[in-house]
Amino acid sequence: MNTMTYRLLSVLVLMVTMNALAPCAAAADANHNPALTPSVTVHFADLNPATADGARALYDRIADAAQTVCGPSFSLWDADAHRTWKTCYRATIAHTVRQINRPELTALHQKMLGIPAPGQVAANARPDVCIR
Repeated sequence: MNTMTYRLLSVLVLMVTMNALAPCAAAADANHNPALTPSVTVHFADLNPATADGARALYDRIADAAQTVCGPSFSLWDADAHRTWKTCYRATIAHTVRQINRPELTALHQKMLGIPAPGQVAANARPDVCIR
């Protein structure tokens, strides 16, 4: 291996290592210092979350805020970036919906996740199959 190839390989290894460790360092910093945890305030005083339209508008605002908080969903350098982003996005929405604690919003969130409402059977449920 010549010197130029060795230097290039060293730089690539360093870049990959730094990229792999960056989420760990960011998570550790965020866990120790809440001021470093990204946040977005979702205002909804102008909405009535007790109605279907109000809950939908609020859910859309929460989803937009989650996209902002969780950062970019794509990275050329990190193959797991989308999976990490998706986990963050879903957890952020779920946490916010629980915090707001409005029945219509919670029902909409469960519908978006494909969770049937109490007393309903899921569209793909098989009534002939019994799980014990």
